[in-house]
Amino acid sequence: MRRDKWITFLVCAAGAFLFLGRSAWNATDAGSYAQGRAALRSGDYAAARKYFEAALYDKQNLEESQAGLLQTLRETGSYQEAVRRAEEFLSPRGSSPMLHLERGRIAEALGDYAGAEKHLRQACAMAPRGSSTEREATRALAELLEKVGRKAAALPLWDQLIEEYRTGRVKGSRDLGMVAVAAWHRGYIKDAQNIFIDATDPELGEVSLEALTDFGYLFLEKYNAAEAISVFRDCLKINRNYPRALIGIALAKKYDSDF
Repeated sequence: MRRDKWITFLVCAAGAFLFLGRSAWNATDAGSYAQGRAALRSGDYAAARKYFEAALYDKQNLEESQAGLLQTLRETGSYQEAVRRAEEFLSPRGSSPMLHLERGRIAEALGDYAGAEKHLRQACAMAPRGSSTEREATRALAELLEKVGRKAAALPLWDQLIEEYRTGRVKGSRDLGMVAVAAWHRGYIKDAQNIFIDATDPELGEVSLEALTDFGYLFLEKYNAAEAISVFRDCLKINRNYPRALIGIALAKKYDSDF
């Protein structure tokens, strides 16, 4: 009798352990991608990588998790590993605009401008019309073309972003920030400032780190170091490790010895 009770206890305990363990595992894995995005936004890059890898292992939000991992590697300067993983991801998924966008950004960071242009053009062609991915790829391609001295080729890309805004199709902090950058590059500085104000308004939802830092760099270009530092610090309140904001503050302090 005692033996039967002991066996029953072990079976019940094992069942409870498996149930609780599986529930905890599912709860964690079910949110791995979302946790990865949150960690990436906050600047906890080690955690972001862990969560994206977990999401990939469990095949959750596969394409988005691959792009998130590549962004994490790129923002932490792990370019060679980023190249290797990007090629691994693109091998079976060559029609992914998000992956081509990240691959292009990585190539640009390594100075491979021809490779960057190839991937960014593929991202532009593959992304759904009017999507955030298309706008990001268009902006990245326009900036690349300007960087290599092909400013005339970049103009229609900037105009494309501005025209979408004029038709009322652009919403959200990140996308509005890209339009503000387009206006800035076309010389419409006052319009750019106004759009940046909308893009960085917390009442409209989650503020894009990229929009904040771009706004800071606009102030920096116009020799307003005080406003630039204020915007960069707002960005660092969200992500204390954000590379572009840290660089922006260093540049602002270099330009203005009062800080």
